[in-house]
Amino acid sequence: MKAFYKNNNGLIESKEWTPNCWINIECPTSEEKKYLLEELQVPEEFYNDIEDIDERPRIEVENGWTLIIIRIPVSTNNVKLPFNTIPVGVVFKGEICVTISFYKTEMLSDFVIYTQRKNKDIKDYFDLVLKLLLSSSVWYLKYLKQVNQKIKLAEENLEQSIKNEELQALLQIEK
Repeated sequence: MKAFYKNNNGLIESKEWTPNCWINIECPTSEEKKYLLEELQVPEEFYNDIEDIDERPRIEVENGWTLIIIRIPVSTNNVKLPFNTIPVGVVFKGEICVTISFYKTEMLSDFVIYTQRKNKDIKDYFDLVLKLLLSSSVWYLKYLKQVNQKIKLAEENLEQSIKNEELQALLQIEK
């Protein structure tokens, strides 16, 4: 999915690219890959690095292009591992700024709504990256709160079902 956003007291979706707008691409199709690599001329190595699920956060500069990879939290359908992180790449040069994610995320759409609701201006590409990092940290805390609630519920269930005093003492020490 490809979306264009202009900065106007919050991010407003646009039908086409204009200079200095933000292009957000989630789950790129082969057509969107062609758009990135051929029309925008994003380095293919950057595209391939973002596609790697295990890619580490970093900053890289090549031929005037800047790549910033951040990892953002996402919820999963896996009961044993309800949350995970994915790489999101922010690639920019001159008047072009693109975020690329190979997974659908709640965070990026929520980020757009937040900028509109709070009338947040984005001054430049680095400001966008910092605001994305801030949004990411809010989502990390949201998911951490859910994990803590599950731990507390499991501890309460364990206390009720097991009468072994040593195990309960160990649980208290861990707290």
